[in-house]
Amino acid sequence: MNDSRKKARKDDESDAAQSPTAEKEEAKAKPTRGSRACTVCRRLKMKCVGAEHGPPCKRCQTGNHECIFEESNRGKRSSKKHELLTRSLRKMERTLDTVLRSIGNPSIASGMLSRSPSPSAQITSTQALLASSPSPPPRASSSLQSYRNHAPGSPKLHSLPDNSLNPLGLLAEASLANRRAQAIHPSAMVARGAESAEPKMGVASDNYFKPGPMTILPLRRLYIERQIQPEMLSFVSTDEVVALFNIYFDHINMHCSLLDRNFHTPSLVCSRSPFLLTTICSIASKFYTEKPDLHPRLTELAKKLAFSVPAQGYKSVEIVQAYLLLALWGCGAVERYEQDKTWLLLGMAIRMGTDLNLHRKTAVTSVDTQEGKARDHEVHNRERTWILCFCLDRSFSAQMGKPHSIKEDYIIRHAADWYRAPAAIPTDASLAAYVELQRILSRSLDFLYSATDSASGLQVNCDYMLIIKTFETQILAWRQEWIAHRTWDASESQASVEYKKLISQFYFHYAMLVLNSFGLQNALERAPIDIGHFFARCHSSAIACANLVRDELGPRGYMKYSPDSHFVQTSYAVLSLLKLVRPEFQAFLDNEQTTLSLVKDVADVLENIAANPLHTPVLYSGFLRALISAKLEAANSAVNGDTKPNIDQEQSSASQGEMPPNGFSHLHQNHYGSDSSLLLNEFQFDGEMGPVADMSTFPPTMAPAPSEDTMGGLTMENILSSGFWDSMLVPGYNSMDGLSGGFVFGAGGSGMITPRFGVSPMHSGTNTPSRGMSNQITQTSINAAFDSQLKDGIKIDS
Repeated sequence: MNDSRKKARKDDESDAAQSPTAEKEEAKAKPTRGSRACTVCRRLKMKCVGAEHGPPCKRCQTGNHECIFEESNRGKRSSKKHELLTRSLRKMERTLDTVLRSIGNPSIASGMLSRSPSPSAQITSTQALLASSPSPPPRASSSLQSYRNHAPGSPKLHSLPDNSLNPLGLLAEASLANRRAQAIHPSAMVARGAESAEPKMGVASDNYFKPGPMTILPLRRLYIERQIQPEMLSFVSTDEVVALFNIYFDHINMHCSLLDRNFHTPSLVCSRSPFLLTTICSIASKFYTEKPDLHPRLTELAKKLAFSVPAQGYKSVEIVQAYLLLALWGCGAVERYEQDKTWLLLGMAIRMGTDLNLHRKTAVTSVDTQEGKARDHEVHNRERTWILCFCLDRSFSAQMGKPHSIKEDYIIRHAADWYRAPAAIPTDASLAAYVELQRILSRSLDFLYSATDSASGLQVNCDYMLIIKTFETQILAWRQEWIAHRTWDASESQASVEYKKLISQFYFHYAMLVLNSFGLQNALERAPIDIGHFFARCHSSAIACANLVRDELGPRGYMKYSPDSHFVQTSYAVLSLLKLVRPEFQAFLDNEQTTLSLVKDVADVLENIAANPLHTPVLYSGFLRALISAKLEAANSAVNGDTKPNIDQEQSSASQGEMPPNGFSHLHQNHYGSDSSLLLNEFQFDGEMGPVADMSTFPPTMAPAPSEDTMGGLTMENILSSGFWDSMLVPGYNSMDGLSGGFVFGAGGSGMITPRFGVSPMHSGTNTPSRGMSNQITQTSINAAFDSQLKDGIKIDS
């Protein structure tokens, strides 16, 4: 039996081997079999019986179930791709909602549950912009993987302290350690959750120190796309956004070197900060001639976002960058200086940057991987933002006569090494050069205003010639390193290199002018023998600044896109020239008409480069023309002898001892007449609703609004009175009341960005040094200093 079976089996195998066609036919004839068990039996993992000839099976028939046999997809490609993809997408959305709900705060998460992505026009625009210019893959797409691979022991926020040596750092470390312990022992978390079902806020919440969806870049992109689509995309198309970005990077970014064109694409900026996206487009829209109506709408939206974004608790590097750009370009014209928000927006950028720990140098070493390079670019972007915060803080504080906020930390002191890092871009070198210049200039001003025995803080008992020459040596060394011997990057455009060479020279001469103005002021008051030296320094520096604007920066088109602070510096240089056209300096000036002609040319250049009637150069052009007219009128009246009685009367009253030693009465009488009641103008109870007449009742009784003609403010005639031309100090530090409160020469104390010819409340400028009559610079002392007798004599124009 067994032998016959084996023989038969061998015969079958040999037959099968000899007839391969028969095997193929048999394989083709094999019927397609569906599932061996119905869905009910499969779920119960039981054998399906009774359905060999068709449903129902015995179990479904007994239990009255619907007997369904699903077709087996084993070894086949699914024909329902669309349905499967839709199902997978819905599952991903549910997972994303769960992640955001567990990471973000409860209010945001609950709002997300009620909103599912719907195909609206704004969402479509957002998705189109995100897809139009894809983000750099190694920098954006690998952020989540980098976050997973390089996660430290505790997932701290950027804003948390990096150690537990301070109270906040200790609380954060304890909270995060508690979360890790709960993850290890889930039973403790369940027991704790059973105690109280009410949601906890503040430090009592487990999520208080936990990173939210806006902290992790991939989640932020999804959150913005799903929840907070940029409002500007409702009236700005994707092509227009790309065009505005091109304007910004072609003409505007070279002035501040804040953003990287290859990194800050429209797609990446849109995915990270609608505020920064709106700000960039708002600034560039001023020069977008194809659709001029975009500028007012975008500007208004950017101003609204400047305060609504922090109100919602959002903090990021991109938001800090938006504030910096607004401080440089985006404030726009306002009626009065009191309404100007330049200093406020810069302060918000600095505060948020400090809150994000931008001032702390990262201690994590870079890794030569794709994720490591992406992280290096992110860190370098943070450091670039902080360096510009420092530059603007020191520059604006010097321009406006206010104390600076940022000290020189490790990042600032090593900026010369920072721009050589592997992640650096060519424009970083210019930013590093500007940092070094601001360090020198701010140290100079800090020293000159380090006196403790005067209300103004200005040094009096020191050798100004020696001190200023010492600081000049540092500035000259800066010029040798960063201008004369600098090697320019070949990857930069010719226009960018040309502009940076010109603006570096402008910065150099401006710094020399600011520094020597202190020496000239001291020479006029205390050391007449030094007047000639400091006059030559100030005059040559101011002439160089004006010539660069008139002959180079203006005609070549660079000045048109400059930030507003450049027009402030230009106006200061031109105004210094006008102040040097005075009787005291007749021995040093060959031709006053040359100076006046140069000032007129600069005013013409500022007017010609303006993009619209409210552009900042137009406003400063009108202001300079008014100064020229006032100067000419004052000179004509002096020639005709109209002002001699007043001057003689003031000098005689000073010689009789009628003036207090601080010279305040003279200054006040010069500007406000004999109405002593206006002395209390600064201390009246003014509020947001206006001046208060009676505070004894609630609500308080409001006083009538003052008219434009009242002497509670400074008119153009008072601004341009003889006292205006006396002080040679740096902007914001001179003796004019209306000018010391915020800015240099904005008429009527109007402001740094928006000069306006109006009135403004009196500020505390009487504490700043002035050329009071107590200094007694007389005709005799001037003649003795220069050993020369002028034909008509020299009159002190104070």
